[in-house]
Amino acid sequence: MGVMTESRGVAGRTENDLKAQGSELCLACGLCCRGVFFVNTIDPEDYGLSPSRRTLPPGTPAPPRCLLHVDNKCLIYDDPRKPVFCSDWQCHLLKQLLRNAVTLESAKDIVAEITRLYERIARFMPPDGSMPVVKQALEVWKNRKEELSAGRLSGAQLLDISSFLRLVDQYLKPYTPGLLRHSRSLPDS
Repeated sequence: MGVMTESRGVAGRTENDLKAQGSELCLACGLCCRGVFFVNTIDPEDYGLSPSRRTLPPGTPAPPRCLLHVDNKCLIYDDPRKPVFCSDWQCHLLKQLLRNAVTLESAKDIVAEITRLYERIARFMPPDGSMPVVKQALEVWKNRKEELSAGRLSGAQLLDISSFLRLVDQYLKPYTPGLLRHSRSLPDS
């Protein structure tokens, strides 16, 4: 009878350690669940939970955030029926953590800063249920001169939007950073 050994990942961490740290980072972040990258369409009723998207008052746009993301926690995180796009989503920061290129503490600090900026811009740019927050922020950035001259946004607010977009681009997208700047829509560092 052979002895079973747990396989070791990067820097001696086990696969279970990596999975646990990845889960901890995801649960600490939750920005993809808040509608940063895509408008969430999951209906809690499909999981025996409420409120249902179908019961929103007529004319009320559904929020871009997932209705299963409550108090910064996913209500179905460990549910095997969780949608594939939720389970398969891996932002660049999570990939860095799993490759041991960043520590969990550093990753959480980065997430905290992006979350702080997200919450600041949400005060003056409320999420629009029809588009992801990143797309909405890019639209505002693209029209920044008009927004600024019309007095709809201040220079400090535009700085928050720019900082948010830069950090999202650098750390949270699932693909190579830098693609949000494809058309010089963001200033160079």
